[in-house]
Amino acid sequence: MVGDRVSVGRAIVLAAGRGSRLGGLTSDRPKCLVPVLGRPLLEWQMDALRGAGVTDVGVVRGYMGEMLERPHVRLFDNPRWAATNMVRSLQCAAEWLRQAPCLVSYADLVYFTPTVVSLARAAADIALTFDRNWQSQWEERFGDPLIDAETFAVDDAGRVTDIGRRPSSLAEVNGQYMGLLKFTPAGWASVEQLLDAMDPAAADRLDMTSLLRLLIESGVVVTGVGIADPWFEVDSATDLQVCETALLRLDPTLRAPRATRAPWSTDTVTNPSPFDIERSRAYWRHAPSGAGKHDTSVLASAADGDLLATWNAAFRSRFGGYPEEMTFLRTLAPTIAGQRVLSIGSGLGLHEVYYRSKGAAITCADIVPTNLEVIRRVASLTGAGEIETILLDDPAKFPTSTFDVVFIYGSLMAMPTPDQRTMLAKAARVLAPGGRIVLMLYTWEFARRTCGWESKDEFDPLMFARASDPTVGDEACPWSDWHDDDKLLALAEPGFAVTRRQLWNDDVYVWYELRRTSSSKPEPFFTEEQHYGGRVVQALDASEFAADAATLTVASGRHAFVTGEAPFAYAAVSAEHRLPDGSGANALDVQLTLDSGGVSIGLLDCQRGAFAATAVVVVPGRARLRLLPRELPRDYRVIVSNHQASGRPGASRFTVHSAALVAADVVEPPGSTAGGRRA
Repeated sequence: MVGDRVSVGRAIVLAAGRGSRLGGLTSDRPKCLVPVLGRPLLEWQMDALRGAGVTDVGVVRGYMGEMLERPHVRLFDNPRWAATNMVRSLQCAAEWLRQAPCLVSYADLVYFTPTVVSLARAAADIALTFDRNWQSQWEERFGDPLIDAETFAVDDAGRVTDIGRRPSSLAEVNGQYMGLLKFTPAGWASVEQLLDAMDPAAADRLDMTSLLRLLIESGVVVTGVGIADPWFEVDSATDLQVCETALLRLDPTLRAPRATRAPWSTDTVTNPSPFDIERSRAYWRHAPSGAGKHDTSVLASAADGDLLATWNAAFRSRFGGYPEEMTFLRTLAPTIAGQRVLSIGSGLGLHEVYYRSKGAAITCADIVPTNLEVIRRVASLTGAGEIETILLDDPAKFPTSTFDVVFIYGSLMAMPTPDQRTMLAKAARVLAPGGRIVLMLYTWEFARRTCGWESKDEFDPLMFARASDPTVGDEACPWSDWHDDDKLLALAEPGFAVTRRQLWNDDVYVWYELRRTSSSKPEPFFTEEQHYGGRVVQALDASEFAADAATLTVASGRHAFVTGEAPFAYAAVSAEHRLPDGSGANALDVQLTLDSGGVSIGLLDCQRGAFAATAVVVVPGRARLRLLPRELPRDYRVIVSNHQASGRPGASRFTVHSAALVAADVVEPPGSTAGGRRA
């Protein structure tokens, strides 16, 4: 391929948006880091670009942009990513576009080097790639290709004459624009001239195909480059399934576990053993929150104000994004006030600093020194109180004093089985009489959904690690495991029993409590009443939900919906409501029964045309959900959509019971003056 390299040395990847149609796949990462066969989308693009001779890559970031920090990538920020469209994101990289020819790529694509070479060689100031053989992929993705296709036409000279409108027939679609472009400085000057003449608000809303159509209408030449190699757009869970299936047809070996790679690089990083503590330490310095991951080696050197602002935002996003975890935090804190708590693998200390502020005596043990430094500083800055820390760089440094609670929130599943057994044995040795071990773990259901396994015999911890956790820095997640009662008790010392257990986040996570006791029936950590407390501000009756892409049957007071086959289509839509002034509402509660298939529940901001919060249900039975958006929209609808867990077409059957806006008790970061309710 070296002989096919071309002189365009720069490329810009537009990665500012969230990708809301991917649902929960982007709840903890930018869209460009969603894994395809275990590798982030961005890594597929980087391989294709590097193979064509691109040496400099810029990424325009927005949503969870801190996860895209890389030493060898130029970052451009779009601070208004949530309020603007793709053209404004591209403008954030105008510095490069004015200097030299640049390739521009959407961040949700998989393509290969020959396609990049064809585009780079185009003798045009503005060029784009298109696929004449697009229809079969669109049929796989949507059933009816006209659901999502846009008009496209080129003349005999290769000039694009039409793009981006809604077609009325397939005759209007002579190819499909990919989302891969090239601009020379002269071509970009034409874009800037057009944008300068536009109303700023209209420019904020401008998408790329509309921009291209306006350029064509103004007389600017846009050249189309037909491609023959495969490519894929990953805009939904269905698209992901279509893409992975097609890639495996092209190369069945892609399913095998890959060597650990430095992301967006052609270099292979060798891993001399199945599990390396130093690589694990390098990875877990990127501590998770609800707003992605935070590199504590950077946070540890931040000014006090910046550190506290970042930590408070991480705290609010974590517990606002996971309402059940907020209730876990709120209800567990009083039970450990005044007790000695050892936390193993504390990360940012989101739980631990809160428990300290509520009176628990906390000791944090972690393998990453900067994690512990951040926790100590935040505890001091918030006034929570002093937290003791222990760096686990030597087994001899494990605590020898006794504790009432050993708290292992997620770290047990990040180590191989022998190390899990050793960790639980150490926890048992320091446990005071009557003490307990509290854990948070992944379930088999999470592994099954993430990797598509049908049998537990297929489980591969390295593949699950790559698929379940986004690559950060120059490291890939080194290990990830799942647990159930039997697997956990087989790891624990004899005499321990499960005394509390609670599945959460639609059964992909589970909380456990272990005690030395005779076998007993596990209790939940909190009740439904504890989770769904609060004052109802505005109630929505089931009768006001109308059928959209579904049929509605009303019998004996039940409002039952049966969706069509199209995944992600709106099925049940409430009337539009306005949030009462001064209501104090901060949560949406929804009750429904899922009979088959799956559904996504969304709180739609009618003014922005975007969802303020979403949740997914794929487990049949009665479901009650609480959504905690960062900000409740002024005008809103509640929408229930068809959501197939596999991403393939299929119908769902469900019954809506009720929905309500609620003023609920919420936790705030220690030292915060925001109070117990959030409007």
